[in-house]
Amino acid sequence: MRMQTRISHLSSCCLLVTVCFGQEKSKQQVVEVPFEFYRNEIIVQVKVNGKGPFNMLLDAGTDPSAIDLATARELGLKLDSDGSRASGGGTDVNLAYGTRLQLVELGGLTVKNLEAAAIDLTKLSQRLGKPLHGVIGHRLLNGRIVQIDYPHQLVRFYSQPLFSKSAS
Repeated sequence: MRMQTRISHLSSCCLLVTVCFGQEKSKQQVVEVPFEFYRNEIIVQVKVNGKGPFNMLLDAGTDPSAIDLATARELGLKLDSDGSRASGGGTDVNLAYGTRLQLVELGGLTVKNLEAAAIDLTKLSQRLGKPLHGVIGHRLLNGRIVQIDYPHQLVRFYSQPLFSKSAS
């Protein structure tokens, strides 16, 4: 699988941030995931294939999601045989290997067969000052309504739109 990988390096996460007014909570299913706001980054705990938890950045600008190369090997993930040149990850030259995360668990949110790039994130971890095992990016977030509650350090994933059509 040939892919062009871009990993934002410690950039702010730009997601749909919404304010909830008049939601119908009885029909709405919400998954709340705690996060750590560390050095202006949102770090969530993620399980991959039932193992972990792993520290992962939440970054809508990363596509596809990424997993540290050492972590991918530790998990026994199948990697593409040849790597593609990738930007980001904290080095000038970095190879990314296509892979799939069969099961990703982010709190109560479960995603199957997530396309990802296995890439060396050592320099990014060093710059952050904390071990980083991956980046949850656009492919997991795409098509989902996501709310970041900074005061309570929660990310909310909604099952349906926050506002009814009649509210507009």
